[in-house]
Formats: sequence, structure tokens, C-alpha cells
Amino acid sequence: MDQNVERRIRDRAYSIWEEEGRPAGRDVEHWLRAAQEVAAEEGAPAAAEDAPAATPEAEAPKPKRARAPRSTTAKSTTTSKSTTGTTAKPRKSTKNG
Repeated sequence: MDQNVERRIRDRAYSIWEEEGRPAGRDVEHWLRAAQEVAAEEGAPAAAEDAPAATPEAEAPKPKRARAPRSTTAKSTTTSKSTTGTTAKPRKSTKNG
């Protein structure tokens, strides 16, 4: 591959990567897209051998982490009231007079 063409593909792939928010593991996809765009600019079909060798990280997405199971009891944000039905009585004053 021509060094100038490879540089253009690399620069375009980098631009695509930045435009998409710099996602991890999509380098091959960005490279192939850039190769197609550069080839279209030159009027030649993009060759599959222009793509970089796939890395194990790029072949399959990482599995998502398992979430902890949710509690089946509802959490209360208020203080609980007495369930006995009794109410507190005010204290009597101990002052003499």
C-alpha cells in the first residue's frame, strides 16, 4: 500500500474515532470505513488487505458486568410510628409553687 494512502486512511480513521466519542474496540471498523472513504476519493475500490490485523479486543465486545440482585423489601425513608396504638403523654411539671 502506498504510504501516502495509508497515512490518509490512518488520519481519517482517527477522525472517525474522535467523532464517535473515542469508543474502545472499534479500531478495525473505523479503519475499514476510512479505507472505503479514501478509496472512493481516489476512485478505486478499498482492498480487504488494507485493514490492520484484528486484535482479540476488537473481535468481540467485552461482556457486561452482572448487577447485584435487588432487594425485595421496600426501604422506608420516614421514621416508623409505634404500632401499639398508644400515644405519649406530656410530662407533669415538678415545680412546687
